[in-house]
Amino acid sequence: MSGTREAWTPERRAAQAARMRERYRNPSARRKQAEHLARVRARPEVRAAASARMKRLNARIRDDDKLRGKVIRGQKRVRRSPQYRAMQSLVMTDVMSRPENRRAARFHCIRINKNPKVRKRQWAGRRRKAAAALEASP
Repeated sequence: MSGTREAWTPERRAAQAARMRERYRNPSARRKQAEHLARVRARPEVRAAASARMKRLNARIRDDDKLRGKVIRGQKRVRRSPQYRAMQSLVMTDVMSRPENRRAARFHCIRINKNPKVRKRQWAGRRRKAAAALEASP
């Protein structure tokens, strides 16, 4: 199938989906694929190329307001999902179970809260939420 110039008809697409599902269900094929990807991703030139791509993407996100809005909307949608929040809760419970991480987090909060820009943004958010609560209440 690889290299053919045929159009992706609904039948071809369904057949390819079935083949890929069957491949994914095979544990040895999945293990082989994972090992191959790990070897490829460990190569310095592949890592450097991935890093360069991410730097270009981050620069585009920083400079393109439309793209940045799209990314932020996607992040908000994902981060509000119960599955994501449950997984993050487990991760943070594990991370914060270590005293050195709790100490680092506490000092990080102290440091960022001394930054006037951060304080201004925090208070702006609190005012917005308070105003929205007043409008919502009868």
